[in-house]
Parts: sequence; structure tokens; C-alpha cells
Amino acid sequence: MKHLILAAAVAGLAVSPTALAQEALTESSCHIVTNDGANPVPLIGVSILSQTAEPGAFALNLPDDMAVDGLLCFRSSAVPGPNDWEVAVAGYPLYITERRETGRDVTTLLEISDAQFRIRIIDGALSAEDRSQAAQRLESYYAAVNSGM
Repeated sequence: MKHLILAAAVAGLAVSPTALAQEALTESSCHIVTNDGANPVPLIGVSILSQTAEPGAFALNLPDDMAVDGLLCFRSSAVPGPNDWEVAVAGYPLYITERRETGRDVTTLLEISDAQFRIRIIDGALSAEDRSQAAQRLESYYAAVNSGM
């Protein structure tokens, strides 16, 4: 019994709650937001989280005449993912909506404004923990860009 308790305690120390939250980030769908006012166009079979995790720069193969105002993804957290900076650098503002059981969804926007990464809350509110994680993400984006990733 003592071994089980110790193993659980050691396992608990090995993975922080922040790390668990990052690992658990999921994406149910992504869409193109067009600037012609039409409904968002689903990106069938495209996962922004998966694409940005792959080596190389983020790119979408879109028709030349498609006017894109941004991308919209529905995720388990409104805090941008570890590599979402690639989307912003590619020129796409990234809207992220977290659907909450309370019915009070949260939407954030990751964009580049005045040559700076910026996360704006479009709707709802982030918890103190989410705000802290968002600030850490911004720092990691600058580190990634400055390292030439």
C-alpha cells in the first residue's frame, strides 16, 4: 500500500497542472473567417494544432481569390496553443472559442499588431490561471521567433 501511495505522489510531482492542461488541449474544428460577411467556411480535415506541431512554417492551400479575415478554431481552451504563433506570423488572425458547459463561451484572438503578438479577449473571461498561461505563451512565442524556429 505504501508503494502505491509513494508512486502516486511521485507521479503527481512529475506532471504539473499546467503541463496537464497543455497536453489536454484538443481542437474539434477550424474554419476560415471571410471578410465578405459569409458564414465561416469549415476546414475539413485540417487541424491547426497538428499543422503547427509539424516542422516547417504554417501554410494553408487556399484559392488565390479567397478573402480571408482570419481562422476560427473550437478548442478545449481559449488560451492559444504552443505553436499558434505560426498562424499569426503567416498573416492569419486566430480566433479561438472554448465552449463551456455553463453556456458562457470564451473567445480569444491571437494576432500581430504593431509588430507585437497580442491575445485579446473577444467574448467571456479567462480565469487567473488562463491569463497566466496566456502571458507565458506570449513569452514563448517571442522566444520561438527570436530563435529562428
